[in-house]
Amino acid sequence: MPLLVFVAIYLKQRLIFRHLNKATVRKMKQNLFWASSYNILAIPIAAGVLYPSYGILLRPEISALLMSASSIIVATNAVLLKRAEKSLVAV
Repeated sequence: MPLLVFVAIYLKQRLIFRHLNKATVRKMKQNLFWASSYNILAIPIAAGVLYPSYGILLRPEISALLMSASSIIVATNAVLLKRAEKSLVAV
C-alpha cells in the first residue's frame, strides 16, 4: 500500500479515537454529577440532618432504593456511550 493510504487510515483512526475520547469524558462527568448529587443530598438526609428542624428522616428501605436508583442511573448513562460508537460508523 502506498504511504498516502496509510496516512489517510491513520488520520481517520485519530478522528475516531478523539471523538470516542470526548464522548467517554463527557459520560464520566455526567456519572460523577449523578453520584455526587446522590451523596450530597440523600446521605445527609438519611443520616437525620433534617430531622431536628423539619422532622424528615429517610427509612433505610427508602435510602437503599435511592442508592439503587443512583447506581442504575449511572450504569444506564454509561451504556448510552454506545450511541457515540454508533455515530462513529458514519465517520
